[in-house]
Amino acid sequence: MSKTDYRCDKCGTPLYLDAGGKSATCPACGNKEIYIQDLRENEDKVFPVQVSKDITEYIAKGEAYLEMKEFSSAFESFAKAINIDPNDYRGWWGTCRCRILDNYLCEDNGYSRDFKKVQFLAPSMIKYELETKYETYLSVLNKKKEEKENEIEKAKKIALGEFISVKEYKGPKKSFKGDILIISLIFALCPLVVLLGVFYVERYLTFSIIFGLMLLTGGVFLTLRLKDLMKMVSLIEKGEVDSVSQLMNVMKKKNKQDFLKIVREMIISGHLVGFEIKDGEHFQKNSEEEVDK
Repeated sequence: MSKTDYRCDKCGTPLYLDAGGKSATCPACGNKEIYIQDLRENEDKVFPVQVSKDITEYIAKGEAYLEMKEFSSAFESFAKAINIDPNDYRGWWGTCRCRILDNYLCEDNGYSRDFKKVQFLAPSMIKYELETKYETYLSVLNKKKEEKENEIEKAKKIALGEFISVKEYKGPKKSFKGDILIISLIFALCPLVVLLGVFYVERYLTFSIIFGLMLLTGGVFLTLRLKDLMKMVSLIEKGEVDSVSQLMNVMKKKNKQDFLKIVREMIISGHLVGFEIKDGEHFQKNSEEEVDK
């Protein structure tokens, strides 16, 4: 079977003839005997076509429906052709394409089985052409499957709070000097609180010691946290990491959801200028010109 440039002279629907060009049917009009306009040679030339009662009628319908992306109707026509003549490869080739193109789950719903029939029944002179087309159809299906898997993975990340896209902060850059000053004041207050309890308010000595230890503990915690933040900013700005996962590995962190919140705060607060998070994973650095603007 070969596709030709014929259209119904009544409604303009694409028509498909068999190899000899002796039969056709119009799936839109439903006419059994129609005139076909030959668009390849002369637009004014028409000739009558007698519709045969073999599978060509169903193949023609299937091809027309397939072009209009009416996959259910196309599959039904090809299936009828197979019922009449299961040894004709054209019916199997039609159902194979329908299964691939109308495949929401992107799984093997029987198209590979149908194509094995095509390989077995098709004339040797066109097998290579059919195999090439089959591989093209499969590549499109695999791409669709990959996109679907990415959508599912994205939905899971959104549900877990791991999909956060943060726009870049364009400046001015905020330093850690204020944080360092606060931590220094906390450490300075620790001995003062204890000394105050020892020399001036003896009855509150125990309280002073406890409060001083609390300040010391808080100061140590803030120091370690600030050290981590400064290291993270340095790693990102120097380009030593390009994704949140890489940064987590370097910082030895496990909870991505909490870690993303920390990185997000760094960008929003202005400690990280000119960077944004794409798809909850990758860091993207904008040019200096874009940041200045």
